[in-house]
Amino acid sequence: MFIKWNRHVAAPMLSAIFLAAVLGLAAQERPKPEQILKHDKLEIVLPDFPCQGLILDIGGGGEGVIGQLKGTQVVAIDLSKRELEEAPGEPLLKIVMDARDLKFLDSVFATATVFFTFMYIAPADHAKVF
Repeated sequence: MFIKWNRHVAAPMLSAIFLAAVLGLAAQERPKPEQILKHDKLEIVLPDFPCQGLILDIGGGGEGVIGQLKGTQVVAIDLSKRELEEAPGEPLLKIVMDARDLKFLDSVFATATVFFTFMYIAPADHAKVF
C-alpha cells in the first residue's frame, strides 16, 4: 500500500511558520512579504514499512498519513483536537496530547513517527520531543 500525499504548501501561514523555525523568529513576528518562502506542489510517495507492535504518531492529525498507512497499529497524538477529528484513516486511538509531555508508560510503543510535524514545533523543543 502506498499513500500519495499532496499538499500545496504556498500558504503564507505555513511559509511564515517555516521561516520562523528556520530563522528563529518569535511566533508573534510576521515576516515581510519578501521573506515568505513559496513552494510549488509537494508530492511525497510514502511506501508501507514493516513494523511490529504499536506506533506512536506524533502530530497524527491533519493528513493522518501514518494512520492511513498503518491503521489500527497507530496511536495518533496532536495538540489540535480539530486536526485529529479531521484526520482520515482508522488509527486505534486519537489523543489530544503535547509531544513535549507524553503521558504514556515506557516501552508501550515499538515505533514512533513524526511525519512533517517538526516544522510546527519550535526548534528549542525538538530535543524534548525526541
